[in-house]
Amino acid sequence: MFGFTCTPRSKLRFTFRGTEASIFDLMGPDTGRMVVRVDGREMGIREQVDRWAYYQRLAAVRLASGLPEGTHTVEVELLAEPPGRTVAIEAAKRLGRYDPKAFEGVGLRFGFIRLVGELVERGR
Repeated sequence: MFGFTCTPRSKLRFTFRGTEASIFDLMGPDTGRMVVRVDGREMGIREQVDRWAYYQRLAAVRLASGLPEGTHTVEVELLAEPPGRTVAIEAAKRLGRYDPKAFEGVGLRFGFIRLVGELVERGR
């Protein structure tokens, strides 16, 4: 599974049988915030920003853990409001690697779903 979106409110949805789910992705200057829902219940907002977020690199986002054994539906939705990127921007400027266009917009670049369990269905 590979996917990219820069359209707020875009969603990734999948169903699995098991107890834990994460997504491996690329984290970078335009990585957006995402709201995570499991079985229709909001599990919070995830942000991937640190002082190295001025370039694209592999990362992982834990979506759910400690779930009761069974079938679960996970939904990840890209939010329109970007995360605070000040730390990454300052680091990029110190290193002479700041490109303001790289920090524009919001996007998500998904690679693989990691499960403690098995995939039942992958939606859009």
